[in-house]
Amino acid sequence: ADATATRDLYGELRELPYRMPGEWLYFIDSTMARFWFFRRGIEREVRTLLAEKPYGRILSDAECERLGILFPDRRYGELVFLTDPGVILAPSFMGKDAPRAMHGYHPEDVDSHTVLLGDFEHPPVGDIRGIGPLIRAELQRIVEAAPVSGTGGEEDSEAT
Repeated sequence: ADATATRDLYGELRELPYRMPGEWLYFIDSTMARFWFFRRGIEREVRTLLAEKPYGRILSDAECERLGILFPDRRYGELVFLTDPGVILAPSFMGKDAPRAMHGYHPEDVDSHTVLLGDFEHPPVGDIRGIGPLIRAELQRIVEAAPVSGTGGEEDSEAT
């Protein structure tokens, strides 16, 4: 998606009076911000701050579940804020400047369609959760097709 706007959420979060990593953590990439909270009250304040942003939204647990990104241990965030298509968060932990285009918006956004090409038969990949098994299958195919040679050490190549 073409980048049409840049927002500085990082600057606003840094102004909050909480200590990282003791009280909370956040990670901002170009299209989303993810949060973890270790002290009461911080999440409520962050939710209020994010709810006021007209350029994105907090994903509900139900939506995260539907998208396959709600993990029981919340390793990828207890709270996820996703920007609207074309909005870039900059600066972010991905860099100081905003790129001219970006991926990583909601999968249902018009610019989120993609093509996955491979040179082997595989079942259709319907969403991002199918990419891991596809890559594992391809790696297994490559390993099985690799020629087996001696020990593979330098001594073998010098002797030949």
